[in-house]
Amino acid sequence: MNPKWNLFDRLDREIALSQDDVPKSELNLIRDLISRGILEKRRPKGSRKFKIFVSNRELFNLVLETEFPDGLESVFFESESRESAAKRSRDSKGTSVRVDSSLLVKVFSSTSNLHKNLVDMTNQHGVVGLDLNVTEFIANGLWASVENHESFFACSGKNCPDLDGVVLLSGNPSKIKIDWMEKSCNHGCKFIHFGDLDFFGLEHFAALYERIGKGVTFWNDVQIDSDFYINKGDKALFSKQKLEANLDKIRAVLPHDINAKIVFQNITDTGLCIHQEMIQDVFFKSIGG
Repeated sequence: MNPKWNLFDRLDREIALSQDDVPKSELNLIRDLISRGILEKRRPKGSRKFKIFVSNRELFNLVLETEFPDGLESVFFESESRESAAKRSRDSKGTSVRVDSSLLVKVFSSTSNLHKNLVDMTNQHGVVGLDLNVTEFIANGLWASVENHESFFACSGKNCPDLDGVVLLSGNPSKIKIDWMEKSCNHGCKFIHFGDLDFFGLEHFAALYERIGKGVTFWNDVQIDSDFYINKGDKALFSKQKLEANLDKIRAVLPHDINAKIVFQNITDTGLCIHQEMIQDVFFKSIGG
């Protein structure tokens, strides 16, 4: 059985997971869901070890709908599915060291024959998986780098008409993905980073800015003011991330991006963070959807 399916099925049925139950291929996803308060680690009564549980059922259901649009009973992400095939990779030297060289993109507009083929694949399959070790594809025009799986899969050419494409970073951006973004920027591409409005989202943006500078800007919208944080914010996530995030790294990028500065100010003023799922509609409207 597909390891991701097995994990989500157990979590959905409220069967506690230990860290040993999580395969290495899914560790980053589980850590991402924990960092966003969708899952949590706690030690059950009578147990010596911490277990992983669903802590926010509403957000977890949103993740389920995105990861398994046909339902958990489907075989949408079985071992021969498009995404799992895209995620099978080895390093360029052919050794046994496994690296994450996969890149999931959606291409909405064509500027070359290669782009046109990927637009057709996006329209037909909904997503395109590329291997960064072999692909020659680079982004052109205006793209969004999307932090979370559910927001990435919600993007389409219809609700993102101002964008030429979107790329999934899946939480903390890896070096190989930033390399690809930098190469794209060197050829004139610009990125809008759409992440959680929390400390980790700002930290991830700082990692991008360190490499590609003004090639990337942080997304925010004027309607997401302090009242929005008060009505939609998550205090527990703020308290957790404030102790774990690299605040020095975040503060270093604030003078260079006005939206990052505003978001950081709203977070610290209210003591609340915003999950990306809460702002999807605002994001789509802001880019012409």
